Amino acid sequence: NWPAGSLGFAVTAGRSVATDKSVFPRGGLVLVDAPFATPTGKVHRQHLVLDQDTGGAIRAPGRADLYFGLGPAAEKLAGHQHAEGKLYYLLLQRSRITYWRQQLEHTIHASHSHNTANTSLQP
Repeated sequence: NWPAGSLGFAVTAGRSVATDKSVFPRGGLVLVDAPFATPTGKVHRQHLVLDQDTGGAIRAPGRADLYFGLGPAAEKLAGHQHAEGKLYYLLLQRSRITYWRQQLEHTIHASHSHNTANTSLQP
């Protein structure tokens, strides 16, 4: 039994963040720039996470919770993770979404055409 996030999939320890979903988009790719709890103390890191955790108690734009996982070790790390940091949401402009959608459709079409051509040559 795994913890489900706001996208209906299992959340990933150290790579899932919970925010106020009335402010931030579900599934957003986020660069976290903050000190992180480790077994030996705090270390300043920058890494990518996915905004896919539910975080029902988070009701403000200035708060986020990082999911550390299950078990005693994760619980201990989470208990020491209180720090100020920055979140940077990586978003595409609408025009770039259209461009990348067209590129993906072209790639899928080309792949399908290539696979069809190859299968017709097989005995």
